[in-house]
This record gives sequence, structure tokens and C-alpha cells, in this order.
Amino acid sequence: MLKICIKLYTEKLDPYILIKGLAKMKALRFLCVDMRDCFWNLELDTFSPSFPDTLEYLSFNQYPFRSLPKTFQASNLVTLEMCRSKIILLWEGEEPKKLRFLDLSYSTLKTLDLWLVLNLETFTLTGCGDLVEFPDGNWKLEHLKSLELDGCKLLEKLSDDLHRLGVLEKLNLSSTSIEYLPDSISILKHLKYLELDRCQLIEKLPEDLGQLESLEHLSLSSTKIQHLPDNICMLKHLESLKLEDCTFLEKILEDLGQLESLERLTLSYTKTQYLPDSICMLKCLESVNLINFRLLEKLPEDLGQLDSLEQLSLSSTKIKHLPNSICDFWFLEKLPEDLGHLKCLDKLHISYTKIKHFPDSISMLKHLKALKLHDLSSFEMLPEDLSGLRCLKVQLLLSTKIRHLPDSICMLKHLKLLNLAQCWLLEKKAYCTKMKHLPDSISMLKHLKVLKLDECRLLEMLPEDLGGLDCLEVLRLSYTKIRNLPDSICMLIHLEYLYLDHCLLLEKLSEDLSRLVCLKVLCLPYTYIRHLPDNICMLKQQRVLNLRECSLLEKLPEDLGELESLEFLNIVGGLLHSLGYNVEDEDEDINEDQYIYEYEDDYEDQYGYGYEYDDYMKTNEEVADILTNSLASGKLIEFNNMMGMVEVDVEKEY
Repeated sequence: MLKICIKLYTEKLDPYILIKGLAKMKALRFLCVDMRDCFWNLELDTFSPSFPDTLEYLSFNQYPFRSLPKTFQASNLVTLEMCRSKIILLWEGEEPKKLRFLDLSYSTLKTLDLWLVLNLETFTLTGCGDLVEFPDGNWKLEHLKSLELDGCKLLEKLSDDLHRLGVLEKLNLSSTSIEYLPDSISILKHLKYLELDRCQLIEKLPEDLGQLESLEHLSLSSTKIQHLPDNICMLKHLESLKLEDCTFLEKILEDLGQLESLERLTLSYTKTQYLPDSICMLKCLESVNLINFRLLEKLPEDLGQLDSLEQLSLSSTKIKHLPNSICDFWFLEKLPEDLGHLKCLDKLHISYTKIKHFPDSISMLKHLKALKLHDLSSFEMLPEDLSGLRCLKVQLLLSTKIRHLPDSICMLKHLKLLNLAQCWLLEKKAYCTKMKHLPDSISMLKHLKVLKLDECRLLEMLPEDLGGLDCLEVLRLSYTKIRNLPDSICMLIHLEYLYLDHCLLLEKLSEDLSRLVCLKVLCLPYTYIRHLPDNICMLKQQRVLNLRECSLLEKLPEDLGELESLEFLNIVGGLLHSLGYNVEDEDEDINEDQYIYEYEDDYEDQYGYGYEYDDYMKTNEEVADILTNSLASGKLIEFNNMMGMVEVDVEKEY
């Protein structure tokens, strides 16, 4: 027998036809309806839905009725999803014995009749703000593995008979009004996830919580818990413990080190004064979050024994000295000499500290993939030997006082991004204010994808073999003294973004620019180029061409219309003025009907810049004629008053 599946999502769907027609589809097994954008103009008291009894899966977002139809037997139904529905009663009559998965998130349900759902495996009631109680009684959900009650703000208590949930693995009570957990919760031997975040009335936990022998995740953030029961250290399978914003917590368990499986520990925004030394026994610990642990002044001396540690966050603490770790906080003045012993470390981010230099042992971090130093006002030098960082892909040294880059940086074969912006004191073998050229050896960075040379105000030339950067995708040369681009730049066949704005000495582009077959964005504002090479029209991927204030540019290539992917063209200033166009003389009266396309905000994220405007003006007819003749395959969309931007869309009809 043929089985039918239907998925409907449309604003134009006629609910009368939908609801009445479904009952006749005897072979329908799978039905998914999303009515978020559909206006229901139904007399709900007189109009009743109808579903075929053959349904196995029913998903109906924003179901407008208060119950399922009485005629719906649901004898074959396995999954029922009715998020954001008006439902207050499931159905009357026989229990749907095959129902395993029930999701009534954000519905108006007030009470539950658990006798109708005895075979459930997952029960999701997230955001049911009208639900006031979880019923007591003789029910027994012996198959239920997941119960989601987070966001049920009126829910004040659970049933004391939690043994009826014998195989429960996940219990989420976050953002409820529950005041306590019943002692019977310790009976749930299969429970793996217990979440009580933002249960602001809970002040203590059951003393036998340590009997939850399968528990892997315990989240108690933003509760009023004052202390943890001692036997919590018996949770041998616990992998994650979250105590963020537990401002009433008086101390951390002394025997914390007995949680032998713990991988993630979050103690942010707590007010305890120290970490127990036993934390150093947690050999599986990968992440420790101590952000805004404001009373913490020191860490255990043996912290370096955390062999698996990958991330240590210490922002806004009072720590002045680290024994052996990584960090990101205000008062740190030095890193330990044996930093390199963190063998598993793959990310190191240090910002806003007083660190002056790295220990030589940093070259031992053979798994380090990302190194970011940001706003280190005292940082002056890197170790001469960086060759040991053989996995390093990203190196950001923003706003530091580095004067010199070691030659060994060119041996980082996997480096994909190198950014030294605002390193104002850098003098050579790099790019910033005092540097005039790049080392030829930079072409050895065969995996480099992003090279940022912004505001290298004395940079005059690039290496002739720059084209050897085979994987380069982004090249930023803004605010430099570059006069010419090396011919080899046309060998960068993967280059997508080329920024040359405010290169005041740049006069021409390479005649072989068409070889940059992947180029999407070319920014040349405030340059003195006199012409664009004709073969620029062969760049089939180009989306953005910015020629703002190119005062010496006299014309656009005749075949500019061949740029079939072009979406943004900015010629305000130079070319517009040469055509006798004056922005200030334009009539201020606005006809909004002329504007049929509005700039999308996501271009700012995608291309790294955006245009902001408040007022519009009429498109200059002379400019429109010139551009529409040149861009024969496209359509002039808009001229912008504030920035003078002409936008061209060559794919869509508006």
C-alpha cells in the first residue's frame, strides 16, 4: 500500500481546504503543517479539524484548536508535535498506545492527564507558561527517557513519586518555580542530565543526590543554593558541573577532585574565595570557566597537572600570578616558564593583560592552532623560535608593542591568517607603521588565507613572488603607500577579497587582473587610478566594485555589463563629478515609489563594510543612462543620497 507524506509551509494556504481534505487521505502517514504566517479566520466553535487515523507522524505548528478531534483515534500515531498551539486537552477516549514522542512546547496547556500517554519516551513541555502542576496519582511512565519542563514558570512542585519515572535519563526544570527537589529523585538510577538553571527558589539539594550513579550533567546556574551535599563527589560519571551565578554558594567542595570524569567546570560569577587543591586531580578536565570569580586571588600551585586542560577562562578575577595555565584577565603580569607543558592546548587567547613576553617554552605547544594577543599594552616580543608551533593556523597580534617578528614565523607552514594591525612600533619584517616592505620569505606560507596589512602607513612595496601564497583568499592593503602591485598577484587564483582603499599613491592595476577568477570584492576608494583594465569585465564572480572618490578615473570599461554577478557599484565622487553631477543640487523632495531595493544588512558582515543612509533622492538620469547602457544585462536599482552608491542587481527582477 502506498504511504503518503505531506509537508506544508505557506502563507497562502486555505485552512478550510487543508483541514477538510485531510480526512479523505487514507494512506497519509506523515503530516507536517507550519502555520506561523497563516491568518486563521475560522469559527473555531463550529469548525472542526479532521485527521486520518493512519497518521504515524503529526507536526502542526500553531494548531489553533483547543483539542484534537474526537474522531481522531490516533491508534497508529508515534510522534505528535504541536508547538505554540492553543491546545488545552489532548483527546478523549482510548489511549494512543503507540505514541512515543510528544512535543507541546509553548502551548496553553494547564493540566496533564498522564493516563493518556503512558508509553511516551520523550515529553517536551518547554515554555508552557500556564502549566501549574505535574500530576500525582497512580500513573507510571515506565518508558519515559526525557522530560522537558523548562520555562514552565507556574510549575511549583514535582510529584513526590518519581519512582514512576524509572528509566528517566533527562530532566530539565530550568526557569520553573519549583522550591525543592523531592528526595525520591535519588531513585532515578538512569538519570544522566539534571538541569535546574534559573530555579531561583531552590536553596538546597537532596542529601542523597550522590546516589544518581549515572548522572553526567548537573546544571545549577542562577539558583540560591548555599552548599552542595558532600556525597555529590560520588558522581563518578559526572562530566559537566555548572554553578554559574550561584551568588549564595559559600564554598566549593573540598573533595571536588573525586569527580574523576569531570570535563567541564563552570563557576563564573560566584563569590567563593578559593578553589580546592583537589581540583588538580581532575585528569579529564578540559574546560574551567572562572569569569568574574571576583574574590579569587590565586589558583592551586599544581594546576599544571591538569593534562587535558584546553581552556581556562579567568577574566575579571584578582589573580596576579599563574602557576601553569592559560588565561584571559586583567591583572596577569607573566606567564609560567613551563607554559609549553600544556600539551593538549589548541587555543591561546590573551587580552588586556600586562604580560610583556612569552616564555621560550611556548614553541613546545605542538597542537596550538590559534594564538590571539589583543590589546596587550606591555607586550614587546615573541620568542625567536616559533617553528615548533607546527599546527598554528591563526596568529593575531593586534595592538601590541612588538618591534620585531622572528624569521621563524615563515616556517609556520599551516598558518592561514596573520594579523598585526595597530602594532605601531613594529619596524621590520612585518607590516605596520614603521615597516616599508615585507620579507620575501613570506611566500613560504603556502596555507595562508588571510593577510591583513591595514594601516601599514610606510609600506611601499610587496614581494615580487607574492603570488606564491597559493591559498590566499583575503588581501587587505588599506592606508598603505603601495604604488604598484607585483605582477605575480594575478597568480592568486583563490583570492576573493582585495582591499586597496586609501592607497593614495596607487595609480594603476595589473593588466592581467582577469586571472583572479575567484575575486568577489574589489575596493579602490580614494585612490588615484586613471583607468580600469578592460579585462576586469571577465571577473564572473565579482559582486562588489567600490570606486568611490577615484577622482582621476575618467570612465568605466565598455563591457562592464559582462560582470553578471555584480550587486554593488559605488562611483560617487570622481566619476559622478566628471559627469557634471552634484549631489547637493538634487531636489530634496522624495518619491519613495522609485526605490525598489533596500540595502541588506548582511553585506556589512560579508564584505566588511556597509553603507548607512537615512534619506533618499532621485536617480540622476544621465548617470542612469550611462550605466544601463554599459550594464546591458543588469538593472539600475538605486542611487544613494548619503553615500552616492549606485547598486546594480543583474539577477532579480523587482
